[in-house]
Amino acid sequence: MKKLYTMLFAAAAVLSVNAQEDLSVSLQNFTNGQATSNDPLDLSFTITNEGIDIPAGDTIYYAVSIGTDVWTVDDLTSGYVSGSITGAVFPNGASTDVTVVGIDMAWAYANLGGLNGDICITILGVNDEALSAVTDINPLDNIACVDYTVTQVAGLEGVGMDHISVYPNPATEIVNFQVGNNEVSHINVFDMNGRLVSSMQVIGNVETLDTENIQNGIYYYQMMNGEEMVATDKFVVSK
Repeated sequence: MKKLYTMLFAAAAVLSVNAQEDLSVSLQNFTNGQATSNDPLDLSFTITNEGIDIPAGDTIYYAVSIGTDVWTVDDLTSGYVSGSITGAVFPNGASTDVTVVGIDMAWAYANLGGLNGDICITILGVNDEALSAVTDINPLDNIACVDYTVTQVAGLEGVGMDHISVYPNPATEIVNFQVGNNEVSHINVFDMNGRLVSSMQVIGNVETLDTENIQNGIYYYQMMNGEEMVATDKFVVSK
């Protein structure tokens, strides 16, 4: 287990002149769409080497990710990533399976910050020295996500999340964030690279974001009550 700070997602896009590592990730089994409190969320995944052979002793880093937050795979520790040291050469074309444990409806609800969102497995890449940057020449296939909806969690029903809405979606000129009867202090908006686009203080029931200076694309929002996430989801800007 190793803590990587702001380099987490940026490092996966770093190109290395000497190395040509290329890892991809695929989910083995998952529940897509709606699920009840009786359904597990199996995020076990497979790492495949599509680049050069990775020498024994190098470390492959990966994590469970929700928005810009990352969690270890083995014990779901927030802010940390998991690392596997290759005991032998991991050659081109080889695959290895990794099991993710401990994710149930209560965990998904608490860490999605609402009743729906994306939970992903992210392969951050390889480093061959303790202080070297994590590298991978093709970061586009380094993430696999499941769009997950929690429909029932014992003791958490009826919290008013059904009154949250974001419209119009896709948005052209403005995006309206309706917070319903939930206690929300501010709303953060991030682009697909995890960069903060806007942070709005919530005064009334509906807050509006002007998209004039926002490029077309997919964005994620977080409705926050202080440090606690109330809800998160995505919307599209298409002008």
